Amino acid sequence: MREDISTRLRGISAALLFVLLTSSASAQSDEVLCSPFRTIVIALSGQYLTAADIAALNALAAQTPQACDRVHQSIAQRLEAAARQSQWQAVNEEGQIIVVEPPAPMSWAVTRSTFGGVLTAEMMEARPSQEDINSLHPRRARERNQVGAVVLEGRVTSNGSLVWRVEDESPIGWGFGEAAIRAAALFRAPSMYEGRPTVGASFSTAIAFTASPLRVVPYE
Repeated sequence: MREDISTRLRGISAALLFVLLTSSASAQSDEVLCSPFRTIVIALSGQYLTAADIAALNALAAQTPQACDRVHQSIAQRLEAAARQSQWQAVNEEGQIIVVEPPAPMSWAVTRSTFGGVLTAEMMEARPSQEDINSLHPRRARERNQVGAVVLEGRVTSNGSLVWRVEDESPIGWGFGEAAIRAAALFRAPSMYEGRPTVGASFSTAIAFTASPLRVVPYE
């Protein structure tokens, strides 16, 4: 069972936090000062944040000492990723990722009488190949041999394309979420399935970036 950040915060001794927050920076190294805060952020990496989690993470940012620059940076990245989780996105004709309004989900009456309003990869008319995904592996991540994975929720539009929402991205800060949206833009859903329109049907997928690092071939 996933624990939200407020649970994790409660799991840290209040006395320990009091000592850390009230002790002078000169009395302890930055490593000792920042370690508990860093541990909380690391523990949340790759997890979906609820509204309560986001509020608690903002509270953690306010409590984290200014000397803990890396912790503040990690918190900012996590909050940015959490903001994207609530946004539906698509790739427009110019290749830009834009925020869009999703189509309404299929009604209960329709989903009850047909395929359930949920598509699978096998039902798709087109989908990205592993080569497509590898080509979108963020350059900085590939150069550092960093792999990643993103879980996306999609919803079918009237032309068979899908709009997407990031449900989980791990690790954050490497550009995998944006790369996954671009890869997912290659999915195409059928306009009809089992005699029913698919507009509003949902589709979830995981996209893994496991390409080998870029290799520089010397010119001869």
